Amino acid sequence: MGDAPEGKKRYCTVILLAGGSGKRMGTDKPKQYLEIGGKPLLWYPLSILEKSKVADDCILVVPQGDISYVRECIVEAGSFSRVRAIVAGGQERYESVWKGLQAAENGSERQDVSPEIVMIHDGARPFLTEELLERCFLEAVTYGACTAAVPSKDTVTISDGEGFERETPDRKYVWNVQTPQAFRQEILLPAFRKMAKELEQGDGRERLAWVTDDVSVVRYYGGVKIRLVQGDYRNIKVTTAEDLEVMKGLL
Repeated sequence: MGDAPEGKKRYCTVILLAGGSGKRMGTDKPKQYLEIGGKPLLWYPLSILEKSKVADDCILVVPQGDISYVRECIVEAGSFSRVRAIVAGGQERYESVWKGLQAAENGSERQDVSPEIVMIHDGARPFLTEELLERCFLEAVTYGACTAAVPSKDTVTISDGEGFERETPDRKYVWNVQTPQAFRQEILLPAFRKMAKELEQGDGRERLAWVTDDVSVVRYYGGVKIRLVQGDYRNIKVTTAEDLEVMKGLL
């Protein structure tokens, strides 16, 4: 599956983003550490990565100051051997991904390896599956860039910014984007390098306010079309207290 020219599987690193603060959850503890079903939220995607056939290792991106806690209380406590490095994230999502990419490219004390395929997943999406990882991996090998997504079940409307409906797109063209988002490294890294250059400029963060995920960076800076991969309606992102109740029900 996804064989490289020499007949070996392409090396795949997953950047797992776990930098939330818990503000929208309304809790003192960041949501990724909240215990659900006796396990911290972050445990669930890590447990899938640990047994995945396509994910070779993981770069875990966490808030500044949480590295020791995550290493001892989650990674070591859960015996997650595929976590290659734990790094501090940035102020925005794209900065956290860039830090994860740099860690993946530079290797670590454990092994000096540069991945051929990079997947990026939200640590707050606990219902990751091995099948979804495999689908994204294969599509990234074939198309270069892809994202998990599901067709919208609801009619979506675009507002005019003043509280009124402006237009309603045809629902058959509307998909809800999820993660993982997967890329060939030769596509992902140059796009993020261009973005990082822009960040170095004084007003870089303001001009990047439109960046909401990783495919938007690759589409804009790399000019690459993004393949939609059938996701999973259970693959919810836990953001609010209501989401926690949904997760409990799904568990």
